[in-house]
Amino acid sequence: MTNPPTSLSGCTRCGRGFLPRGLVWVADDGRWLCHVCVEATAPVCAISYATCAACAGVFLPTRRQLGYARRGGRIFCSVQCRHQAKRRRLAARRPPGAPGPGVPVGAAALPCAHCARRFVPTTWQRGAARRGHPLYCTRHCYDLAKRRRAARRQGARRREPA
Repeated sequence: MTNPPTSLSGCTRCGRGFLPRGLVWVADDGRWLCHVCVEATAPVCAISYATCAACAGVFLPTRRQLGYARRGGRIFCSVQCRHQAKRRRLAARRPPGAPGPGVPVGAAALPCAHCARRFVPTTWQRGAARRGHPLYCTRHCYDLAKRRRAARRQGARRREPA
């Protein structure tokens, strides 16, 4: 392989002017070609479609996905399908009646700071509670408590000047 051209030079096939980084070394011919000429001279390969392991949809896989599938791996048409398959796989491993992801096994139920309903907090919520933050069973309870605190602050501010 020869070194790439150092200045503005052209493709050895079509003569288009390119900076060195716009040229590609073609080992078969021993020449520097532009991307257009490389694609034109590339052998036509058979396009292979694959089936998504999650949704069974047909899609055009990348080279990396094809190699992974050849080695026995499952490939997916999108990130969402990959996450969906992972959620299903983890749910199937979880014993029946076990809490959802992020909840430690054998965790005790604690009361919600807003509605006093008992619930099993996630690991993240338990850490927040240890740091002194209140626990809420749902986002709805959190929002209601936040509104209530804001209303109390507004009422306290109104009473002070009078």
